[in-house]
Amino acid sequence: MAGGESLREIAAAWGLPYGRFLSWIAANGELSDRCRRVRELAGIELRFEGLEILDEVEPEKSAVAKAVAQADYREKLSRDLNRPLFGKQVQHDHTHRIDLGEQLRRALQRRRRGGRFCGNLLSWPSEGSR
Repeated sequence: MAGGESLREIAAAWGLPYGRFLSWIAANGELSDRCRRVRELAGIELRFEGLEILDEVEPEKSAVAKAVAQADYREKLSRDLNRPLFGKQVQHDHTHRIDLGEQLRRALQRRRRGGRFCGNLLSWPSEGSR
């Protein structure tokens, strides 16, 4: 990785299946931490490359469009390499409530009218079982 080789290339050079190689890295804490740090640095480098591309572009429409596409790709790739550092942080706030009281009351009424339990739901009896 430090020499510019990908993990897939290193695994092939060592004659190891890629999945087994990744498992070995994951099981080795120190090596796994090093690989994580290399991904962080690679992501930072990709972002700087994108910035350089945009800074050096000639101000003509087709060149700007190409530079923007190249910079956007590098940004996306940097997020993929290191989601904790560059990925979008999504937080879900669940503020709705479900009142099961009315649903439970209706289910019990169906049960009294001859419905039967089907798993954890009440269902109507089939035509043949009435």
